[in-house]
Amino acid sequence: MVNKTIHCADGHTLIELAIAMGVLAVGMLALMSSLASTQTVVAENQEYTLAYDAVRLKLEEMRGYTPYLSIYPAYRAGGAKGNTFTVPGLAPQVVGGTQGLIAFPESGSPAALRENITDTELGMPAGGKDLNGSGTIDALSHSADYTLLPVKVTVSWTGIAGARSIVVSTWIVDK
Repeated sequence: MVNKTIHCADGHTLIELAIAMGVLAVGMLALMSSLASTQTVVAENQEYTLAYDAVRLKLEEMRGYTPYLSIYPAYRAGGAKGNTFTVPGLAPQVVGGTQGLIAFPESGSPAALRENITDTELGMPAGGKDLNGSGTIDALSHSADYTLLPVKVTVSWTGIAGARSIVVSTWIVDK
């Protein structure tokens, strides 16, 4: 009796092919996951770009508003321009709401621009900041005599990764 075994030196066994297919599948899953993550990051970056551009444009608009002493009355709550704005391309966090909010160091009733407010986001340290250049910090309204105007612009939205917001604080000075 002759025992004949067929050997193929160039062929692959079924197990080798299954292992190769498994490695290939794991590699493809990793690549697809990476692409999905990249798309999410790109979408988030586009949202942040829209938000920062909206802040920049709003601050440029405010800096160009004349006369200088009319900026605060125009952009405060209830002013001619108002203290809220929309940002096209971003969904507001509250249905029917706006994404942008402008804030000043205000207090009192009615609200007025004040020097004695502490708000580190606005650059108002403990004890306040001299806004009218008088050399003293007081609790009086400086809504009509400021030479330095602290402003905080916030954009909040609901994006691909949930609720997001940015806050930019700066000072507007007379030219």
